[in-house]
Amino acid sequence: MNSGGLYKMKNKYENYIQSRGEWISSAAFFGVGVWFLLEALVYYDQEIFLAVIFVVLSGLNFLAAFRFQIATFYEKKNNKVK
Repeated sequence: MNSGGLYKMKNKYENYIQSRGEWISSAAFFGVGVWFLLEALVYYDQEIFLAVIFVVLSGLNFLAAFRFQIATFYEKKNNKVK
């Protein structure tokens, strides 16, 4: 087996086009992030600890929604440094 091609992953996201499933999962992550943020606003007056948990979960969902854009940015940044 020629394993030389397995490790040539430079510019992995350079010409990458997201599939429909990836768009749907990103939209779902974004929607849940908005929902958690709205829940944090609801619980802000009642219980601050629960509101903070919802804000953290919302932030994680927003990061997950933009995971491909973050990977592309990181890939471009690493290629400029070298």
